[in-house]
This record gives sequence, C-alpha cells and structure tokens, in this order.
Amino acid sequence: MARLHRLFIGDDSNSTLYYELWFRIVGATNWTQQTYTYPLPVYQSVSPAVDSAFIGIGPLADDTDYEYQLRRCNPDNQFSDWETDTFTTGQ
Repeated sequence: MARLHRLFIGDDSNSTLYYELWFRIVGATNWTQQTYTYPLPVYQSVSPAVDSAFIGIGPLADDTDYEYQLRRCNPDNQFSDWETDTFTTGQ
C-alpha cells in the first residue's frame, strides 16, 4: 500500500517564498523534484500535542528507505543551505 510521509518544517515563516525538495529511494540514481509554496499546511494532533507545518510526500512504497534534500527560497530568490536526511516509510 502506498504511503504519505510528512516532513515537518520548523519556522515556516513568511520570509520563505517556496521550498524545493528532491527525494529518491536510497541507492537509486534518479531524483524526484517537487516545490511547495508558503504557507505550508499545518499538522495538528491532540495526543501527542503537535502543531507543525509539513511537506507531504506521496504516494511512496512501504518499508522503503528514502533520502531527501530540502532548501528554502526567500522573496529575493536567495536559497538556504540544503537540509539532507533519510526516512523509512511504514507498513
């Protein structure tokens, strides 16, 4: 079954024009690019208490390791440094 994965973004401020995301299965050669404009949707839950902007990626394969690169672009078209990390989708 395909999954949606949330990348939580701290400080989703109005100084961000858009977000650029590249992701792929770990070890794959091809990247997928997506862009997201400000403001991002906010994920809220009661228990545990969460109130955070997020980028939703999906559908993704179950039990698969992904890597990603994420950066912000401000209204002056200046990019932040790349944030890189990995995640594993659930079942």
